[in-house]
Amino acid sequence: MNDSKTIALVLGSGDLAKSCINLLRLKGFKLQIIKLPCSNIEVSQDLNHWDLKYERIDEIFLRLKEKSINKIALIGHATRPDFNLNDFNPKSLKIIEQIIPHISKGDNSLFLAVKNVFENQGLIILKVHELLNTLTLSEGNYGFNPPDSLLEEEIEKGFSLFKEYSLLDLGQSIIFQKGYCLGLETLLGTDLMLKGLINFRKNSKIENEDLKTGGFLIKAPKVGQILEIDVPTIGPHTVYLMKRAKLDGMVLQSNKVFITEKEEVLNFIRRNKMFLIVKNFLGT
Repeated sequence: MNDSKTIALVLGSGDLAKSCINLLRLKGFKLQIIKLPCSNIEVSQDLNHWDLKYERIDEIFLRLKEKSINKIALIGHATRPDFNLNDFNPKSLKIIEQIIPHISKGDNSLFLAVKNVFENQGLIILKVHELLNTLTLSEGNYGFNPPDSLLEEEIEKGFSLFKEYSLLDLGQSIIFQKGYCLGLETLLGTDLMLKGLINFRKNSKIENEDLKTGGFLIKAPKVGQILEIDVPTIGPHTVYLMKRAKLDGMVLQSNKVFITEKEEVLNFIRRNKMFLIVKNFLGT
């Protein structure tokens, strides 16, 4: 193996992380897997992998240098660690001290600190959504009906609200309907936001007829989001919950939202006569 051509793939958890391993290999990439302590993914025996321990993180960086691996990518869900600083060796403690002040802050702050740590070690962080652009969608209409002018206007208003909310570094999606914000994603995620709307529409006495059904989900990176580490993601469960929440459709930022099981998602959207509009709102 020519290790200078190998990508070190830092692996969290989730279906997306599993599929990315296979897709990267199909694209011809050679992988050195680095499993995070929180990762629940079984790595096949034909793949080289190391188990990362934060308390000995300096050893991982040393191994990468010994193998002349200077390109790294990060994929999958990762939980925020709870460190016991007494367990760290001196070199690892010096590295991890750059991250500790950011653990209790928003994702952007934390991920920027992590990004800086990798880059300070001489590593080039690759953007997985650019390596695997088949998991995203370019601009266009992928749903049941093309949008009319009224919907286009409402989408613009919704995305304007999204961009303001995203500055708070709390979430990557909102639910919008006719000037109303029906949901704001927090650290707990998109699914819980959708379940909240399902519960509201099922159990609350809603006097405003406009709020009983309809609306749409907006999903996009936050302003300033560290896409080398954190890419917005939807999958089949997201659109199933959208249907239960009685939403009319979904709007995504082009080329920057992963879609797991993409064909299943698109088929469900069309079968249930929802719209799916993909636009470049962020201008990047």
